[in-house]
Amino acid sequence: MSQACQVVPDIPVFGVDDGFTYTIPEELESKVHLGSLVRIRMSGRRTKGFVTSVFPTPEGRKLKPIDGVSGSAPLFDADLLTAARNLATHYITPMSTVLARTAPPNVPKHERPTGDGRDQQERRTGTIRVLASVAPHHRTVIGEIQRTGPRPVIVPTVVEAEALAAAIAAELPDVRVVTAASSMSGAHVTAAWRAVAHDDNTVLVGTRETAMWRAKGDPAWIVVEDSRRVMKSPSTPTMHVRDVLLERQRHTGAGLTIISPVPSLESIQVADEVAYPTGRLWAGMDIADRTDEPPGSSLLLPRVQHAIRTGAERGQRVFVLVTSRGYAPAFRCRGCSALRRCGECGAALTEAPTCRRCGTERGPCPDCGAVAVIPLGAGIGRIREDIARFVAPDKIGLAEDDRPVSVGSERDLVGLGAIDLGVVVDIDGMLGAPHYRAAEDTLRLVGRLGQAAMHGGGGRVAIQTSDKDHPVLHVLASGHPQRFLASELEVRGRSGFPPIGELIAFETNAGPSADAKIRAACDASANVLGPAPMSDRTRWLISGTDLSGTRVALRRVVDELRQGGATVRVDADPIDL
Repeated sequence: MSQACQVVPDIPVFGVDDGFTYTIPEELESKVHLGSLVRIRMSGRRTKGFVTSVFPTPEGRKLKPIDGVSGSAPLFDADLLTAARNLATHYITPMSTVLARTAPPNVPKHERPTGDGRDQQERRTGTIRVLASVAPHHRTVIGEIQRTGPRPVIVPTVVEAEALAAAIAAELPDVRVVTAASSMSGAHVTAAWRAVAHDDNTVLVGTRETAMWRAKGDPAWIVVEDSRRVMKSPSTPTMHVRDVLLERQRHTGAGLTIISPVPSLESIQVADEVAYPTGRLWAGMDIADRTDEPPGSSLLLPRVQHAIRTGAERGQRVFVLVTSRGYAPAFRCRGCSALRRCGECGAALTEAPTCRRCGTERGPCPDCGAVAVIPLGAGIGRIREDIARFVAPDKIGLAEDDRPVSVGSERDLVGLGAIDLGVVVDIDGMLGAPHYRAAEDTLRLVGRLGQAAMHGGGGRVAIQTSDKDHPVLHVLASGHPQRFLASELEVRGRSGFPPIGELIAFETNAGPSADAKIRAACDASANVLGPAPMSDRTRWLISGTDLSGTRVALRRVVDELRQGGATVRVDADPIDL
């Protein structure tokens, strides 16, 4: 009996999600399987397509044949296909855009299977483990691999992938280790895809692009620092590594291990086990209160200046963390030095006349009535200039420079290594950031700096603040985040924010007509905020406890707006509001 197959064309529209039926020429029947990449014709033009099922040819139907098969290695299996369907619905994106994430850059071909052929069922515990670990996480990852066998690992950046891969190869010489990241050549990444898809003795160390890859035997994956922003794609579909692997885990039962210096609330919410080390998670923290500091003072308090100068003179390594590479993210009152926060939403106010989160007028200080504000913190250049007033300029540099004192932002923490002193110029700007994750993100970021100081042996971190009673500062001083994370999860629950509630950010330049379409697609359980104007588009925020029906209805809205020539971006589970 002749064979046919269902093919989802590699075209990013919702109308082809269910696929189309094609016959398989007899000479190709042995080469076409679930997950095969084939060549088809649609409306007179040739395109690629993903095979989602193979079955006997239906009687009485006139069908076109597929034109050929690209490569000899299937991209996905039944479990991965089911996960892809659910992810396409969750992220309100065409099925083809998710299936495309299963493929390497070049045409995949079979690699001769290697490894010991062991039964992978021993790994199918279904357990979601969250491990608080002191960065760098090499030892924790290696311990997990030794415990359960080779497993794919996803890390935030290519620098971390290469460092971790080298550590695993040195410690476990009998295991094959491959790396993959979007910045690597297509040939290199495709070779890594073949290795992990066909060799059960391979450890893949990759970045977020590998989260939808096949892995022989469906082993339990490992994610390192899932709460880093880079673990979520900024472009549509805005898929997050953690959520992709959790969806895969639901179907394979293979489990998942998440390793981070501070566990994310999303991982805690779904975890079967959350484990913390017995001691402190980071070095000691000194809180430097600047509320009594007179206006016009240096960006660094005298006691902090002394610590930096002493460290530089002794040849120690000092890292000064700035909140941003540009302008000051927070301001304090010129009259009473109190940190200026929005009276409506609590976000840190800037020198702008309105709140950057909710748009409320800034107005005078509620404590003293003064209107003028002065900046807290500054960009890298301004801080370097300030330090150069009390430290020799040749001892000051950027994070990549070999100088006793370096100044950098969050991205410079990657590969920082051990330090003797860390300085946080303005933690208030982090805590007052205009999004609901501000406290959690601050704890994670400063905690990472504290771990670099811990590796320095006796190192410490000095934190400047005008809000010394903030709960996050108490947690940082204690070195134990468990209670705070539990209380923050309760706060999220009361506010309806993730991981308890659901959020969707909808952005388009379609014009006023989009508002009615979006509201009509949202069911009674959804709360719609907007429209809010942006520089080149308009934004809506949709929240609720269960938005599954709304997600399905929004697919029609997205399709209609795009067919009308509008640009649409849908961000499921947005990080920023």
